[in-house]
Amino acid sequence: MNKLSHSLKGDIRNSGFTLVEMLIVLLLSGLIVAALYTAHRTQQRSQTAQDQIVEMQQNLRSGFNFLQREIRMAGFEPVLGADAGIVTATNSSFVFTQDINDNGANTDPGDGDVADNGETIIYGLADDIDNDGIVDGGGIASLTRLASGGVTAQPVADNIEAVEFLYLLGDDLTPSLNPSAGELDTIRTVVISMLARTRFPDPEFRGSANFLPASNDPNFHNGDYNLGSGVIWGNNDNFRRRILIATVQLRNMGL
Repeated sequence: MNKLSHSLKGDIRNSGFTLVEMLIVLLLSGLIVAALYTAHRTQQRSQTAQDQIVEMQQNLRSGFNFLQREIRMAGFEPVLGADAGIVTATNSSFVFTQDINDNGANTDPGDGDVADNGETIIYGLADDIDNDGIVDGGGIASLTRLASGGVTAQPVADNIEAVEFLYLLGDDLTPSLNPSAGELDTIRTVVISMLARTRFPDPEFRGSANFLPASNDPNFHNGDYNLGSGVIWGNNDNFRRRILIATVQLRNMGL
């Protein structure tokens, strides 16, 4: 009996983990936790980046769709004599009129003038005081729409870094960034370039300054509209960017 009791006590004293075994377990546990945390962080960063890219691209496309639909109607006048057309055309802004209201009653389109609210439309970038088509201070802003009679400009597309309006004149579609006053009635097409940027930087990403608007892109439309303007957008920073270039034919100009 004593021998059995002594044997059981010895087994109890010898059971459990040694210090070395505990250290090994802690080390392995730490490695597993570190691996899981790294995988989680990588997945989280990837998901955040994808969310920002999707937001940027959707915002850019929706803004472009709205812009194209309305600019296409520049010069619309169902009642002749309204003198609707293009008021100002620069590389950074586009101002036009359309006869769409019946003296404010909105019953029938047009009343022979463009003096009603909403018949003069101004598109341009917010925070672009020097009118170069690039947001001042290297930031982002909204592409805005201001209609006559309106109090404040309404955002059409957010997180825009730069915009360019390129105009194609006459039947030969001669490209110009700043048509003269005498050339406004000869504008037949507007080529819009817009550069969007994510709202937040990504420390794991490094961008580059190699985005070319239509006026400086030898590849767009086989180089037909390349003026060699020297304009290059973007920056060597941690922001992702997307550029979109679209051609809008003005249906009511030259009729």
